[in-house]
Amino acid sequence: GRQRFEALVERNFKLLAQAQQSSRAELDLVNPGRVQDDGTMPLLIALHGNNSNVERFRGYWNSLIGSDWLVALPQSSQMGGNGIYVWNDMTIVKRELIDHYQKITGDHPADSIRSLVAGFSKGGHAAILAALDEWIPVSGFIAIAPYIPDVDEMLHLVDKAKHRLPRGYFLLGGEDESCTPGAIKLYEGMEKRGMDCRLQVFPGV
Repeated sequence: GRQRFEALVERNFKLLAQAQQSSRAELDLVNPGRVQDDGTMPLLIALHGNNSNVERFRGYWNSLIGSDWLVALPQSSQMGGNGIYVWNDMTIVKRELIDHYQKITGDHPADSIRSLVAGFSKGGHAAILAALDEWIPVSGFIAIAPYIPDVDEMLHLVDKAKHRLPRGYFLLGGEDESCTPGAIKLYEGMEKRGMDCRLQVFPGV
């Protein structure tokens, strides 16, 4: 309620809106992958968490450098602040992931049967949606501490899946009260519906 503070808040929101107008989705290829005997290569698309960026996220995937996997890290166009990005509007996320996938597969012979989408936190939420709702052709997802705002919405997608259900792997922290309870509930619902899922909880994390 302080006039000066409220003026600063208003100014900051205007600056964010101005910056958002020029913000564009980006794509970083961490590893070029190797073409297999059948002429294709496996693909992994990994999504950073909210209020982060590809620069911060890249190091977690360095173990795949030099592997057969083509590893692609999209960066959201939705700004959360100066140099940080979010996956809040799923309509935009869907459009950007489809564009990224088309660009990747236009330049590389990715095999959809050996393609995975992964994500951390809100990026994990987006990754699960992308696999379940078939935004892009992948055979499974890896959800790392995914933030699940609506378990029932996710399970509805499982119930109405048109084609073969993707496989799923959940990596969760035992002390993560924000993400782990919802992720476990989603995992249990997926298993009950016949999805091939795995879950690993790391104690003390």
